[in-house]
Amino acid sequence: MNGQAINTIRSCIIFACIVLLGMGVILLSSCAKNPQLSTPEANGDAIESNQENEGVISGQGDLNAAGQYFLANGLIEEDEYHADQYVTRIVAAEMIADITGLSKEAQNTSFSHPFVDISSGSEQLIGFLYHNNIIEGITNNHFMETELCDETAFLAFLLRAISYVGKDATRVDMEDAYQVAMETGVLLSDYQNDDKALLVNDAFEICYNALYAETGSDGNTLLSHLMSNGTITQPQAEVTAAGTDAFSIVWPEVQPFFTDNFNDSTLEGSSVSDKRGNTCWYGGNVPGAQNSITEDGTLELSGRNQDLAVNQQYALLKKWMQGNESYGMTFTVNVQKMSNEGNESRVIFRVIPRTADARVTKYYAVNYYIVQTLGEFQSNLFRCKWSITNTNAPSGTEPLAEAFFLLKEKEDYTARLLIENTDEGNVHIAFYIDGADRQTDSTTPLLEYTDTSEYKILQSAMGPALGISGHIDVLWGFASRVRFDNVALYNVEDFKTLNAQLIRSARTPVIMDEGNEFADQLHYLVNHGIIMPDQRRVDFDTVVSLEEFLATALYLNGQHMVDGQTIDAFTASAFSSIFRRIFDVKNADLSRPVTRYEAAEIMRQMLPGEAGSNKYE
Repeated sequence: MNGQAINTIRSCIIFACIVLLGMGVILLSSCAKNPQLSTPEANGDAIESNQENEGVISGQGDLNAAGQYFLANGLIEEDEYHADQYVTRIVAAEMIADITGLSKEAQNTSFSHPFVDISSGSEQLIGFLYHNNIIEGITNNHFMETELCDETAFLAFLLRAISYVGKDATRVDMEDAYQVAMETGVLLSDYQNDDKALLVNDAFEICYNALYAETGSDGNTLLSHLMSNGTITQPQAEVTAAGTDAFSIVWPEVQPFFTDNFNDSTLEGSSVSDKRGNTCWYGGNVPGAQNSITEDGTLELSGRNQDLAVNQQYALLKKWMQGNESYGMTFTVNVQKMSNEGNESRVIFRVIPRTADARVTKYYAVNYYIVQTLGEFQSNLFRCKWSITNTNAPSGTEPLAEAFFLLKEKEDYTARLLIENTDEGNVHIAFYIDGADRQTDSTTPLLEYTDTSEYKILQSAMGPALGISGHIDVLWGFASRVRFDNVALYNVEDFKTLNAQLIRSARTPVIMDEGNEFADQLHYLVNHGIIMPDQRRVDFDTVVSLEEFLATALYLNGQHMVDGQTIDAFTASAFSSIFRRIFDVKNADLSRPVTRYEAAEIMRQMLPGEAGSNKYE
C-alpha cells in the first residue's frame, strides 16, 4: 500500500507506536490470537462428584478452552465443573456469579430470599443474587435449583449480572434475553442451540463472550471491570484446540477486480495513464482546471483561482469494469481546500458510480457540498452536506437522500460505495465514510437510496467518475482542491464480504484508558482491521510483546501469515535480519515486552515512507 493510504495508516501507527512509546506506554496490539474456542469431546472417565448440588461434578480435564481460560484466571476453582453435565439452575447461578466476580461480593452478606428449596450451601449466594434482581424463581417460593436451566433463563441471569457489575439499572426480561444477548455479542452471529438446554461447556462459551460485552453506558467491558477491581490481575492466554497459541493478524483478503493508487500514474490533458502507458481515466482538461498527480501518489483535482467555470471529472474507462454493472467501490478522499460557496449543483466533490452517457452529464452521484443555513447572502454560517442525486431524472441535482458528516481539511477519509441492480429491476445505492479524526462504531450507510423511477440508470456508459465543480457564474467563489487515492472496485459479492468483515471489526470490544488522546486514531485502526483483536478484544492498556510488534510491522509491510503458522515462526526470520548484530538471536525471548529502541528500529527498517520522528534513532 502506498500514497495517501500509507500516510493515513502510518500517521495512525506513529500515534500508536512512536509517540506513545515516547511516553513510556506501549499500546499497539495488532496481533491476534485465534478467537475461536475449541470444544473437545467429553471425557468418559470423569470422576463423579461428592458435591451437595447436582450438576457440580469434579474433574475439569475435559473443559473446553473457555472453561480452561476461567480456571487459569482464577474465576472458577479446580474440580468445580464437569464439561458434559447439563447446567442446572443452581449451577447457572454459581457459574454466573463466578464469572462476573459476584461470588466474592456475595461473601459476608446476609440477604433473605423467598425460596423454600435452596440447599444450605447456596443460601448466601442466592440471597445476594435475588436481592440484586439477578435471579428469579420458577414460582414465587420455589427456585428449583436441581431443574435444568434453559437457555433463556441463563441468558437473562447473565445479562442482569453484567448490568449489575456496570451499575446499569436496566433489567433484562426473559422474553428479551436472546435478542439482547445477540445485540451485545454475548451470543455470536453463528450461534445455534436447537434444544435450548446448555451443557457446562456451552455455558462457558457464552460466559467467555460475555467478558467482552459492555456492562453499561460507560462503554467498559466486563473484562475491564474484572481487571480494574482485581478479580483478574493479568488475563492468561486462551487455550486453543491444539493447545498452542494460534495467531491471525488480518481478515482473509478480498481481492478487487481493479485498483489504482496513482503512484506510477501520469496525467496528461484528458488522460490518466498507468505505468505501462494504458489510459485508465479520461476527462478533466477543461478551461481553468489545475489537476495533477501529486508527489505522494494521489489524483488531485482543482482549479486556478476562479478560472474553473464548469464541472469537471475523470471517469474510469468502461473496459476496466470487466462487465460489472453492479459493483462496490472503496477509495480515499482528502479535501485539501474547501470551496467557499456552494449548493446542490456546485459541489466540493462528487463521486459518480453510473452514467447514462459517455460525456457524463446524466448520472447518479454522491455529492459533498456547502449549504448556507439561512439562505443566500443572509448568513456566514455554513454546513457541509451529502446527497444522492440522479441528473438523468427531472429532479436533476435535487437530493434524493441527504445526510451530514463533516470532512476536515487535509484529513484522509475512507469511503465505500455500492451500486447494484436489484432483482426487482431497481437500482440500489449505499454510501459509507469514516476517518481517523473521530470515533464511530456505526456500520450503517451514511446515505442509501433505491431508485424505482422510470429514470433509473441500469447500465453505465463509463466506469465510476471522480469530480469537482467550477464557479458556474461570476458570483461564485474559488474551486475546491480535492485528492483521491486507493481506488478499488469489487464485484458485489466480494464487496458485501468486505463490508461484513468491517462490521465485525467495528464491533471489536476495545479496552482503553478514557483519557487516551489518540483514542480516535486507534479506534479507526481497529474498525478497519489494521489492529486485530487478541482473544476477541483489543486491550490498549497492556503491554505488547516484541514478536507482536514485529508481526504488526510485517503485516504493514505487506507480509502475511499462512493458516496454522505460529507467531514465533512468522517473526523469526525478520527478527534475525534486523537484530542479528545486536542480540543472540537464537536464544532471544520474543515474547517479552518490546523496548522503545526495538520498536523504533523495527519501524525504521520495515515501514514504508519517511519517519515521522527521529527521536529514537
